[in-house]
Amino acid sequence: MKAKALVLSANELVSRLISTAALQLEIDITYWDNKENIFKVISDKKYDILFIDESILNANGKGLILKIRDLDSIDNLFIVVSSTNNNFSRMTQDLGADAFLPIPFSKMKFNSLFRGILDQSRVILMVSNPVSEVTDFALSLTDKGYEVVQAYTGDECMILTHRHFPDLIISELKLADMSGIDLIRKIKKTNLASRIPVLILTDESSAEMIEECFNSGARDVILKPYNTESNITKITTTVAPVKKGRKEKALIIDDSLFVRNMISKMFKKLGFEVVDADNGLNG
Repeated sequence: MKAKALVLSANELVSRLISTAALQLEIDITYWDNKENIFKVISDKKYDILFIDESILNANGKGLILKIRDLDSIDNLFIVVSSTNNNFSRMTQDLGADAFLPIPFSKMKFNSLFRGILDQSRVILMVSNPVSEVTDFALSLTDKGYEVVQAYTGDECMILTHRHFPDLIISELKLADMSGIDLIRKIKKTNLASRIPVLILTDESSAEMIEECFNSGARDVILKPYNTESNITKITTTVAPVKKGRKEKALIIDDSLFVRNMISKMFKKLGFEVVDADNGLNG
């Protein structure tokens, strides 16, 4: 079944850019008529993706997305904010959106946002020295269904990050041209890549070094030996691989629709088929 998307934009050029890219991914696009009530349009049809341009947020207030989240008919809607202002990327989470789309955007950047929704392989960028113990670890991740892209220096990582927009970056602490900590700091300074989680691989287990990794922005630290089941689990819980075949089911029960939607979204990211109910009798 094709994903369905609604585009909320007062800018015809932005609408055309998004629709052209979406149609290449076989996403069905509906355009918002600015004479229609936004909440009614969203409630009347069950969409998978909602694109909201900066112009709409400016006209309706920054709290618009949170109000949309409160609609009874909304179930796991993936909301993307688009803007020519890259500073909006740092506001995405506060606004209540799931992702930021810069205008203009590359095809790869656009496609990277919807890998989970469209059941495409998640991309991991592995940054390591040419002769390293990371090879077996990367092969194990490939066997789990990830697409692993390899970089050998921090500078190459930055180039490939903007080319592939990976879902996760895993870097050795000691690289040929910089430390993994310096690499994280470079990544976090870029608007387009700052939200990508980064994990550090290291054989240094001192509390000071691990603390420095976390303080620089690392999501987690993986210690040698790398290729272990517990370390693979760290990866799959950070960025879930696309599961093939029959999915496990999860039942979410809570009186709050907002809570059910938030928990459902987390389980869907882990590959579960989700059913929710407002009490045990309905479930």
